[in-house]
Amino acid sequence: MRSIGIDRSRDAIAGCDPATIRRLQRRLLVVTVKYLPLAIALTLMGCFGTQLLERSIGLDRHIGFAAGWIIGGFGAAIGTLAICVAALWARSAVGAGHAAIRVDQAIRMTTRGRLLILLAAVSAETVTVLDAPSGIDRGLALWVNSIITVGLALFTLIADDVRRIVRRVDVMDQHQGR
Repeated sequence: MRSIGIDRSRDAIAGCDPATIRRLQRRLLVVTVKYLPLAIALTLMGCFGTQLLERSIGLDRHIGFAAGWIIGGFGAAIGTLAICVAALWARSAVGAGHAAIRVDQAIRMTTRGRLLILLAAVSAETVTVLDAPSGIDRGLALWVNSIITVGLALFTLIADDVRRIVRRVDVMDQHQGR
């Protein structure tokens, strides 16, 4: 996704005519609509798909949990990015001139998504270890794992980054007298 150029000498963003902003918003909306269903599908696949694999091919239970939540971690990462993009796209209607900065920030969030894969694997093994000795129902353990993985992803990526981006944009708006 190519961002609009930034003219730092005048502390302004070049090419911010209304038509350009509308095109940018449409592209962001397409990203959100395209990837959010994929995130939901991957997360559900992580929860139910490995159960079917374990029953059909005799996959080891620990491997099944880890594989399922690595897949679920990808889903959470993609879904979090889509939600962040949607939030930034909606805010761009307030300060359309800074839409390019917000797009660049949203794209940088994808690098943090890699940490979700590690989080998913650790969470999977934790629930697996607690499952047997504590007598927790396995299906319930899967859903608890899902809430932990997706919930932490949403909190860490959305709460921190959106607050920081909004604060940065507000400061720039005040500086330019918008």
